[in-house]
Amino acid sequence: VDPDDPPVDPDDPPVDPDDPPVDPDDPPVDPDDPPVDPPNFDISPIANASVDENEVFTGTTPIITGDTPIGTLTYSLDGVDKTLFTIDAASGVITMEARDFETPLDADGNNIYEVTIIATDGDGNFDSEDQSVTVNNLFDLTWTEPDYRPPVNAPPVVDIPSEHIYIDVGASSWTENVSSHFSDSDGYIVSYRATKPWSGSLPSWLLFDTTTGIFRGTPLIGDVGVFDVLVRATDDDGEETVYSSILTITITITITITITNPPPVVPGNDIIYGNRGNDHIFGGGGNDQM
Repeated sequence: VDPDDPPVDPDDPPVDPDDPPVDPDDPPVDPDDPPVDPPNFDISPIANASVDENEVFTGTTPIITGDTPIGTLTYSLDGVDKTLFTIDAASGVITMEARDFETPLDADGNNIYEVTIIATDGDGNFDSEDQSVTVNNLFDLTWTEPDYRPPVNAPPVVDIPSEHIYIDVGASSWTENVSSHFSDSDGYIVSYRATKPWSGSLPSWLLFDTTTGIFRGTPLIGDVGVFDVLVRATDDDGEETVYSSILTITITITITITITNPPPVVPGNDIIYGNRGNDHIFGGGGNDQM
């Protein structure tokens, strides 16, 4: 301790060991000098803004007026909706992601998003400015793909389940149209199919038009008999009848007997017995006993 130093004033604050050493070249502090005021800078007023719903909002760079800030300015956010914004700490430009008008997220639920922009210099001096961003409602045109399901096609149905026809051997002028055996409520019939039960194939003499549903043909003596034909119809959508219409065909042969020389009738004497019951007995010519 220099004996020439003034005594330590017990009211002086203690010396901070982290303080930098006093530069001996610095001029002495004049106790009569007024205190140094911090720089007085301001953020110019920021106009409130609006943005259409479903669009990203980007703000403008704040304008600093007044004194020159000390060191570098750093920007930050405050306010009731600050978490819904982001800010560039170096430029002060704020952004807000696209918002849906029908689903507001702001604190008041009125689609007005409020935020405070703060600028702080290197010496801790700061200024702030409020801004609000209003989300505009737009006419929402929503297209919903129609749930189109094609109608379920109904197959043709059998209106006449069975029919029996008779054809003479050698007959060639006959036809049988089975198209009237079927109908289709939601389309039209395009073809027919005819088979025999179990064997499948039709007799070679029996012809069938699959478009018109007409049978024809000429049976021979060897075709005499009875058989069934199963007929089904198919519509324009490819659906076939679930059941068949059964066409029963009987091939007949007609025999005509002509008697050219009938034997003469000779009256005789006959014994005729009536037995029990109420009988009507005719003896005819001759002497008959009854």
